[in-house]
Amino acid sequence: MLLAQSGHQLWVDPTFKEPFFDKLQQWRSIQPVKRTFQAAFGNAQVPVSVFVHGLKIAGCETLRLKAYGQKLPLISQFHIQEPAEISHPLVKYNEWDIGVTIPSNYIWLFSPANGTSKRVTLYPMCIPGSLDYGLVHFKAQFQNWNFQIKVYPRIVHVMKAFNSHIQGERPKTVYAIRQKGHTTLKMIQDLSSVPSSQIGGFRMEITIRAKSLATAKAIAGQTPFLRAAFWLNPGDSMSRFKLNAKIVTKSALLDNANWVYQQALAQNVFQGRDSGNPSPIQVRAALDCLASFGWNSGSSRITKSLDKSAWWRESEMELEPENPSNVMMELLKKYPTDQSKSAFLTSIRGAFEGGYMRCRKGPNNSSH
Repeated sequence: MLLAQSGHQLWVDPTFKEPFFDKLQQWRSIQPVKRTFQAAFGNAQVPVSVFVHGLKIAGCETLRLKAYGQKLPLISQFHIQEPAEISHPLVKYNEWDIGVTIPSNYIWLFSPANGTSKRVTLYPMCIPGSLDYGLVHFKAQFQNWNFQIKVYPRIVHVMKAFNSHIQGERPKTVYAIRQKGHTTLKMIQDLSSVPSSQIGGFRMEITIRAKSLATAKAIAGQTPFLRAAFWLNPGDSMSRFKLNAKIVTKSALLDNANWVYQQALAQNVFQGRDSGNPSPIQVRAALDCLASFGWNSGSSRITKSLDKSAWWRESEMELEPENPSNVMMELLKKYPTDQSKSAFLTSIRGAFEGGYMRCRKGPNNSSH
C-alpha cells in the first residue's frame, strides 16, 4: 500500500529558472510558467539525476527546503541532530516555527483585546455564533528579535487531517459553489465522529529567523509567547498582545455550522447550472459555510457575524406577516373588557404625534 508521500518543497533563486528549464526541456516535455515565482504547468515527474543535472548546468548551488505542518516533537527521541547546515553562507535566512499545543475538551477561539491593525490580524471562525472570534496573527518585535506569532484553535489541524485542500480557488462556477456545500456537509459529519478531547484546545506558534533549530529554541524560550496564561493577562507593558478568549463546545460548533448550511439551502445558494456564473451572494455564502465550522484561510472576506445585511438574514426578512385575525384574537385575550380596550387605545394614541395615527396614503389623499 502507499503509506505516505513527502510534503517538502525545494526553492531556488528565480535567476536559475530559465537555464534550468532550458536544460530540462532537452529530456522532458515540460512547460515553465512565465510568472517569476512559479515553476511549471502541470505536475511533471522528473528523475532525481536529471533534476540535479539541470541545477548544476544552471549554476545553482543552493536549495532552500521548506516543510510545512510536520510538527516535529522537540524531544531527543525524534530530534536526533541539528537539521540546519550551519556552515552555509545563507544560514542566517533559516526560519523555524516553534509551537506549543494546549489540549482541552473545549474549542478555544480568540480575538485581540485592542482590535486589529497592520500588525495584528484576526481570522474569524465559526461565524456567526462566535461573534468573529477565531485565529489571531501578530507581527511583533521582542528583545530586538522579529517574530510572527499565531494563536489559533487546535481544530484547524483536525480539519486539515480530513481535508487538506478545503479552500482551493475562489469558486467561479455554480458547480464549484455546490462543491463547497458538499465539503461543508462532509466536514460536519467528519468532525462529529471525533472526540471532543481531540478537537478542543489551541496552539501557540512563533516563527523565528535563526541559523539553527537550537538557536531558535533558545530564543523562543526567552519569550512569553509560548505560555498560555500570557495571552489573557500579559501585563501593562505588553498589553498590545492581550487576547480575549471564547470557549465553545464541539456540539455548539457543529450546531452553528449546520445552521449556516441550512440557511444556505433555504436561500438556494447551491442551485443553478453547473457551468453558470455564481452570484456574489452565492460566493459569499459558500465561503461563509466553510468559515461556519472553522475554516478561514484569509484569502477572501467572510461575512461579519453581526452584519445586518448578512445573506442569512434574508429568510428573516421574507417571513410572512402575522395573520391579522390571529393578532386580533391575542388582543381580545389580553384586553377582554371595554375598559381595558379603551385604556389600550388611549396608550396607542399617546404614542403618536397629535394623538392619532397618520394614514399611509398621506394627508392629501381624499380616500382615507
